[in-house]
Amino acid sequence: MFKVHAILLAVLLAFISKEHVSAHVGRGMPVHHHLQARVGSTTDQDRHLSIYRRSLRQDNERRSQFLHESIHENVRRAASKDGHEIPAYSKRQSTSDTGGSAGSSSTGQTDAHGTTEESAAKLDNPVEQCTPYNLPVIGQIISQFPPVWTVADILQGDTEATQLLQTINASGIIPTGIAPRGTQPSSLSGADLDGDYSLSQDPDCWWTDKMCTTPKHAGLLPDVTTCNEPYTWGYTFDDGPNCTHNALYDMWAANNQKASLMYIGSNVLDWPLEAQRGIVDGHHICVHTWSHRYMTSLTTSQAFAELWYTIKAIKYVMGVTPTCWRPPYGDVDDRIRGIAQGLGLRTIMWNVDTNDWNIAPYGPIPTASMRQTYSSIISMATMAPAATGGVIVLEHELEQSAMNMSVEQYPAVKAAWKHVVPLNACLNITHPYPEDITYPDFSDYIAGNVVASGLPNNHMEIASTVKVTAQGTLSGMGSTFPTATDGSGNSANSVAQTSAPTNSGSRAGSAGSASSPSSSSKGFAQFSGASSVSSVSLLTPMLVAGCAMVGALLVFV
Repeated sequence: MFKVHAILLAVLLAFISKEHVSAHVGRGMPVHHHLQARVGSTTDQDRHLSIYRRSLRQDNERRSQFLHESIHENVRRAASKDGHEIPAYSKRQSTSDTGGSAGSSSTGQTDAHGTTEESAAKLDNPVEQCTPYNLPVIGQIISQFPPVWTVADILQGDTEATQLLQTINASGIIPTGIAPRGTQPSSLSGADLDGDYSLSQDPDCWWTDKMCTTPKHAGLLPDVTTCNEPYTWGYTFDDGPNCTHNALYDMWAANNQKASLMYIGSNVLDWPLEAQRGIVDGHHICVHTWSHRYMTSLTTSQAFAELWYTIKAIKYVMGVTPTCWRPPYGDVDDRIRGIAQGLGLRTIMWNVDTNDWNIAPYGPIPTASMRQTYSSIISMATMAPAATGGVIVLEHELEQSAMNMSVEQYPAVKAAWKHVVPLNACLNITHPYPEDITYPDFSDYIAGNVVASGLPNNHMEIASTVKVTAQGTLSGMGSTFPTATDGSGNSANSVAQTSAPTNSGSRAGSAGSASSPSSSSKGFAQFSGASSVSSVSLLTPMLVAGCAMVGALLVFV
């Protein structure tokens, strides 16, 4: 009987150990074949890929080869099944045909979009919305950027970028001794990221390992993981701009609602008019990299380029210089934090995840299950931690099913949570860009003064020439943030700033003004990085079930 007990306990302990050392790869973020806009209701699901456990070595080859290369063909096949036609993606990669563009042959579809944010925002047909269009100015500037949807690196002859990276390196903000993780190309898709890394010690504050958000190297700012305001839902969306987002943005405009939007650089150049709507409507804009790769797998030059060229694209197209970013898949360590901080970007994470990127028909989660997930997050408003601090919720501007779910659930979210605000409001950041734009602080926002002053109008132009200045001191971040000096993140570094308002926004609300920041609190911080339906959240009931099985077997042995 003793041998039976030992065997059962060994099996259970092996299961526990297997879960404990598994890194948190991909939780809450889409795999690469979910990144492009979807048209219609069907897509290919015959090669489902799991990114949750990088220990599944049999997935490595198809991850690295299939994910990024087949995405464009997959979208065309899906559209074809629904009776739609989309121009070949390759036509959008030439110097003259970039920027959501199928070239001069698509003049009729260009006319449907028009040439302004205002005209594109009026489209309500998904086929028209997602038909590539041509803007000549994008063709004029495209040579200054890497090819869209490829891993970025500093372009040959780009002395500005080269010198900027040299300056950041010389500052000492990037820790030495941290190498890229894994071996490319598999590591680009999240496979074998750990390499020889010590998962147990986690010396580099690698989020994908331990969900670490407080840097262990000196001088680095801790990640933003929670809203400090009580009963507050921090409203954030990744992976935009999406060509079918008008219904979601219209809902926000009708409800005087703003959000923090994490934009992918390749999407900004592919869909520039859609990107402009984000700033014209007064939302808070952050960087989500150039090609949505696992950042710790990249060289320092590549990681820098993924951020720099996205900053540059947003500045050219939208007229603002972002000072925040969110790492794809949450994959960040102290080396990547240092690169981002050198560019003036604060790392923004989340502590509650909807997993909406995985909703059917493009993912395996049924609509009913997704509604249950939202219900569980909404119910957190009644939990004790909500009284001392809010949550940062991860949602996706990815495809129609995910965005439709956000629209559907919004009334319930608003009814349960006292405040639903973008991160600039819950963090009391009134000047999220160095440009002369003033956003409302938390008290103004919840009073109904939600629109920033100084926003561009809906006929804004894309710049053909512009000077982009990286905010290396994080002067655009507004409030007060601690900086790690001894690896603990305990000392304070004030980077408060003020700016005078100018003209107001164009769709809804009134201009806000700055006032005193609110006090900070922990709230749901203890749940930082946790996914409401992730495998970690399932671990406890599975262990309980396992122990129950052991107990039952012991009774009968």
